[in-house]
Amino acid sequence: MARVNLPVRAAALALPALALVLDRGLKFLARQGYGAGGPLLNFGLHLNPAGPFSLPLSNFALTLGGLLVLGVLSAAWYGSVVADRSTAALGFALMWVGGASNLMDRLVVGAVVDVLQVAGRLSLNLADCYLAFGLGLVLLCSRTRGVHEPSSPS
Repeated sequence: MARVNLPVRAAALALPALALVLDRGLKFLARQGYGAGGPLLNFGLHLNPAGPFSLPLSNFALTLGGLLVLGVLSAAWYGSVVADRSTAALGFALMWVGGASNLMDRLVVGAVVDVLQVAGRLSLNLADCYLAFGLGLVLLCSRTRGVHEPSSPS
């Protein structure tokens, strides 16, 4: 059985947990009616009933798909922690947090709660940012993977 580096495990759990609390907190404030902003950036409640990229899927299909993706991300996160690949583990954990938070919205509200609106057109939340940033970390790890692995003897 592989040994897991404790600081890697702690970071892979603590940082995404903090990210989830921040996202859920902002969504709670928006649902309570708090709002602020100007012409470029607004904070407030914006409900998004559509799927990713505005796909017209039912809430049931989006929920089922979300649960399947969370299962895959859980396995990928665990594999990254066991392999002591902290950057990839953080990336998978951030994607899991983003997906889980948006899935919670779908189950509770029936739509994803977006709290930021940019230029009156683009609506998003921190969970969306976590998904994108986490994917970026995982892609960066896959791109630089060979650089960090020891070379095999010839």
